[in-house]
Amino acid sequence: MAFQKHESLSVHSDEQLALPTSARHTDDKGLLMPAKSHHHIKKYAKVRAATPLEKAMVCVAIAEPLMTLPQIIDLYAHPGKGSVSMLTWVLYLSASLMWLVYGIRIQNKPLIVTGALWLCMEVLVITGILL
Repeated sequence: MAFQKHESLSVHSDEQLALPTSARHTDDKGLLMPAKSHHHIKKYAKVRAATPLEKAMVCVAIAEPLMTLPQIIDLYAHPGKGSVSMLTWVLYLSASLMWLVYGIRIQNKPLIVTGALWLCMEVLVITGILL
């Protein structure tokens, strides 16, 4: 028995050939595909192009945590110079961890990117405070 692969959907060709002609069709590549009435076959959503706003949000997701770099550089260059609240940065760290977990859960790239970058920045600040 042969299997045909179509993107993330495998279709057993012998089963398809046993179906009446009205219950089978081919895709644009000529591969045998199940009819739309086959509820046991999962449908996969088409990937759409990112909107300009979504592209901008990916840039913001990268840029925003990097805006913390001057604080980090100052903290390491002049330890003990100013007062930076450990509690505040630990709370930021826990919030970023939650956003990262949520972003991974819903598979949202801007949330994942910004959450991971914020975690890095916050760990650097907390480490700088401890030094």
